[in-house]
Amino acid sequence: MVIHPASASDSAYAASQEESDSAYAASQEESDSAYAASQEESMEEEPSTSTSGAVCEEDLEAGVLFFANSITQKLKHDPETFTAPIRAFLGSYNKMNDSAIVSAMHCFDEKTPEALSGEFKSILAKVAFHIQPYKGRNDQSLHDNIKYIIDRYGDHGAFYKFSSSTGKSLPMFYIYDSYLTPPESWAELLTPTGSHSLRGSAYDAVFIALIVEERHKHDILAGGFDGMYTYFASNGFSFGSSHQNWKAIKAFCDGNNLIFIPSVGPGYIDTSIRPWNNHNTRNRVNGRYYETALQAALNVRPEVVTITSFNEWHEGTQIERAVPKKTVTRLYLDYQPHGPEHYLELTRRWAEQFNKEKEQWLM
Repeated sequence: MVIHPASASDSAYAASQEESDSAYAASQEESDSAYAASQEESMEEEPSTSTSGAVCEEDLEAGVLFFANSITQKLKHDPETFTAPIRAFLGSYNKMNDSAIVSAMHCFDEKTPEALSGEFKSILAKVAFHIQPYKGRNDQSLHDNIKYIIDRYGDHGAFYKFSSSTGKSLPMFYIYDSYLTPPESWAELLTPTGSHSLRGSAYDAVFIALIVEERHKHDILAGGFDGMYTYFASNGFSFGSSHQNWKAIKAFCDGNNLIFIPSVGPGYIDTSIRPWNNHNTRNRVNGRYYETALQAALNVRPEVVTITSFNEWHEGTQIERAVPKKTVTRLYLDYQPHGPEHYLELTRRWAEQFNKEKEQWLM
């Protein structure tokens, strides 16, 4: 799930972690093969949401309850610290079941009325959908998903809509692992002449595909997508997530009227769930890695930046409040010598800087 700010600011930034070209080239083949292997394994284990690939309402409600309860506790603890950075940036929010399309819309007025009313409701982040590659996902099932989501949540005040340069205000959907479906199939959904096109209809939206390999940018264009995002927090892991490639990707997008959305993260470590993936670990360096990524994104002047992630502890990319904690099986990383809100504070600082610079870009 991707959380969008309720404020008018639709962009954020990022930075450039300088890795040598030779080191990047040496690690690229290994990283891509490891990623492909992990994706194949995860797809084999992925439960089906339904036989048609449509939204599973049980998973939807379970995810909503998890999201609502989590947000309620954070709001009760410190509403200003929690919401201010999220209002200014876009972020990725973890959920219970990655195979389901999980919405937080419902929770805003039904699941947590005591926390999400009045002032809290007015300052909370808005929500866009990050659609995972559930079993059976294709252009036709996604057509049904989009129709369901817009019919159910399209008029909700917490449903994020992106304002384009043409003045249109449309929902934004992130399609994770979009490359698993051929561009010819996506074109049937996302180009005006497609057999079940959403373009120009009540279900039209801004569709953002994932760029992993360099060749994906051409497939994304051919498939009729509106833009591309990089998702991964590990600089050098993929072509798309490598800061050194963002300038070229942005130039390609600018030349083809596409939106480029770089994704930044505070660090990366997933060896607790992928013991073989130590080479993709990225040390936080007390926040310097995050700030380097933020600066790299800012350098290419994007319209939007996503943060990976708000609370994905299992991959070590969380920016939410953290205190030291150790269990029998796990040591949770904290932000010492900095305080528990260190990464929220960094996010706030960079968001404020971005807003100032964006005003200059638009002049």
